[in-house]
Amino acid sequence: MTAAKSKAKKAIAKTKSVIVKAEKITIAAVNTAQNIKLTPKQQSILDIVAAHVEGITSKDIGLEAGQEKIKAATWAAGGLKKLVEEGLVVKEQAEANKVVYKLA
Repeated sequence: MTAAKSKAKKAIAKTKSVIVKAEKITIAAVNTAQNIKLTPKQQSILDIVAAHVEGITSKDIGLEAGQEKIKAATWAAGGLKKLVEEGLVVKEQAEANKVVYKLA
């Protein structure tokens, strides 16, 4: 087997592993969320966060939900606060002034 084929097989295995992990995290979040009363807005925010395993900013959450660029972060902030309080989402400092949200 060539080195290129070996690298490709390792990359494919790693990608499959990441996909399986993301699916397990999403299933866990959905199961946890079923036990907690969420508004439709909070549920949509949770779904968006679950789709971004690497993390997502509040502004990007708002934009993905269809909000205007200027209002996006503010729109997501209230729903994110509840999700963080309930332990469904964690808030992480990504860079000096950048915060990302991930599933707990």
